[in-house]
Amino acid sequence: MERASDTPDASLASNDAIPTNAGIVPRALRQIFSHLANTTTEYSVKCTFLELYNEEITDLLSDDGDEKSAESSGVGDDLRGKRSHRLMEDGRGGVSVEGLTEVTVKNVQDALRLAKTGSGRRKKAATLCNKHSSRSHSVFSIAVTTRSPSVDEEGEDLIKIGKLNLVDLAGSENVGKSGVADRGATARSREAGEINKSLLTLGRVVTALVDKLAHVPYRDSKLTRLLRDALGGKSKTCILATVGPSFASVEETVATAEYASRARSVRCKPEVNRRVTKIRLVRELQKEVQRLSADLIATREKNGVFVSPKTFEAEQSTKKQREEKISVLERSLKDKEARLAATLAQNEAYERAKEDIQARVADAETRCASLMEKNKQRE
Repeated sequence: MERASDTPDASLASNDAIPTNAGIVPRALRQIFSHLANTTTEYSVKCTFLELYNEEITDLLSDDGDEKSAESSGVGDDLRGKRSHRLMEDGRGGVSVEGLTEVTVKNVQDALRLAKTGSGRRKKAATLCNKHSSRSHSVFSIAVTTRSPSVDEEGEDLIKIGKLNLVDLAGSENVGKSGVADRGATARSREAGEINKSLLTLGRVVTALVDKLAHVPYRDSKLTRLLRDALGGKSKTCILATVGPSFASVEETVATAEYASRARSVRCKPEVNRRVTKIRLVRELQKEVQRLSADLIATREKNGVFVSPKTFEAEQSTKKQREEKISVLERSLKDKEARLAATLAQNEAYERAKEDIQARVADAETRCASLMEKNKQRE
C-alpha cells in the first residue's frame, strides 16, 4: 500500500492533470486520488475492465488474444483468442467474475492508460448510425482499499474497501436504421440481437423493482446479474441517459427517456462501508475458500458435476421460486383461456341472436309488402 502523506502535491498535480473537456472516467479518477492524497491512511487502488459481448465475459486488460480483439472490419471477431470468464456467486448475495486481471495503479494517468487500453480492445464496428458503434457492454471497476491504525484493544489495523463500477451500456439498436437487417443473418445481426435482449431484460428488472414484484428476473441475463447490486441493492447508483437532438432519432430518444424515468423510481439502500480488522477479513476469506473447496471436493469425488450441500440448497431455493412463478403464470394463463372461451361463446350467442333477428325482420318486411299489395288491389 502507498502512504498518502508520502506523495508530494506537485507530483499529484503533474500526474493527475486532466483536460478541461474530460469525461466521467477521468473526473472520477481525479476525485478519488485527490481525496486519497488528502488523507493520512495507507491505500491501494486496483482496476479491472471487462466486456460483455454476445453474453460472454472477456477481460479487456488481459493480453491473451489482444491482436484479435481490436476494432474489427465490421462483424466482430467472435471470441476466438479471448478466454471467456465465468460469473460466480460470492456468497453475500452478489456475483464476482472469475480470473479477471487486477492492475494496481498509483495515479490518475496509470488508470487512464488502462481505461484507454481496454477501450481500444472493445468490440466496435461501423453501422449506418455510427462509424464506431460499440457492440458490447463494458464495466470499468476501481477498487480502493485503505488501512488505518485501530483504536480498539485488539490493536489490529482497520481495513476499509470501496468499489466504483463505471458501466457503459451499448445502445439499443434498430436493425432497420443501422443497416444490419440488410446484411442477413451475420455476426453483427447476432450482436444487435444480444444487445437488445440484455437491455430488454434490464428493462424488465427495473419494472419488477418499481412495481415491487415478488420475483425479479436478475438471472435472465449476465448484464442484470452484473448490475444486481446497483439495481435495488446497497450501492449508490447514477444513470446517465444519452439522447440525440435529431428528429430521425425521436423514437430512440423517447424510449430512452421513458426508461430513465422508470429507473429513477428504483430505490436502493446504500450502506456506509464497514470497517473490518485484518483478522476478520482473513476469516471471511478463509470461509470463502472453505466453501469453494467443498464444492471442488464434491465435484472430484463424484462422476459428474456436484456441489456442496449449502450451494445445492441455494440452487434448490432458486428453483422453487421459479417453479412457484411458473405455477402462478400457468394459473393466470388458464384463467385467461377460460375467459377467452366464455367471450367466444358469448360472441357466438350474439351472432345467433343477430341472425334470428335478421330473419324475423326479413319475414316482417315480406308480410308488410304483401299487405300493402293487397290494399292496392282493393283500391
